[in-house]
Amino acid sequence: MKLVRITLKRTRDIMQQNEKLINQRLRIGNQMVNEKKPVLAEKTKEELLWNLMDNIPDSIYFKDKDNRFIMVSKTKAEHVRSTPEEIVGKTDFDFYPKEIAERMAEDDKRVMETGESIVDKVESLIRPSGEVRWVSVTKVPLRDEKGAIIGTMGISRDITEFKRADEERLKIKIATAARLEAERAATEAAAKVTEAVRMAAEKHRAKIEELEEQIARLKKSKK
Repeated sequence: MKLVRITLKRTRDIMQQNEKLINQRLRIGNQMVNEKKPVLAEKTKEELLWNLMDNIPDSIYFKDKDNRFIMVSKTKAEHVRSTPEEIVGKTDFDFYPKEIAERMAEDDKRVMETGESIVDKVESLIRPSGEVRWVSVTKVPLRDEKGAIIGTMGISRDITEFKRADEERLKIKIATAARLEAERAATEAAAKVTEAVRMAAEKHRAKIEELEEQIARLKKSKK
């Protein structure tokens, strides 16, 4: 019994020591996380934002209330043959034809005045290279920490290939419909011709039968 009591006591002591060690490590771990989290979060936010702006294939922009660019993605800058640094302070009028820039400015104005977003608006653009591209545009209000609108921010995705694919599918659909209509019309025309031939043949056969009857009657009368 004495040996059992000694064994149980040692077991309890070991368990208490292990529990203390585990709790100590947990406190140290939580402390490290809590200490590093604010620093990591602050650093990571900026790094993640720039990684996004430098690598995303979509065009992203931030504008002030005068529609001047305050920050753009690398792709956005490349589309207008510029750099993210050079485009800051400029407007769409510096890169696009007047009618397109005016359309963009009107959309920005509406977003700022109403506070309502424009989502997935499909429109065409003429790049500085003269190439016409189709894009899906989303614009939302840019707000300060108090919720006041101080500009706009948006993202546009090039959907030219999808648009061309849709147009090609539409062309195929129209061509198929036209072919089927032509085949239907040809079938109807052939049916009408066939019916006309049949009716003409019946009339001809009826006349032949009538002549044969007349000949038969003449033969009988001569007898």
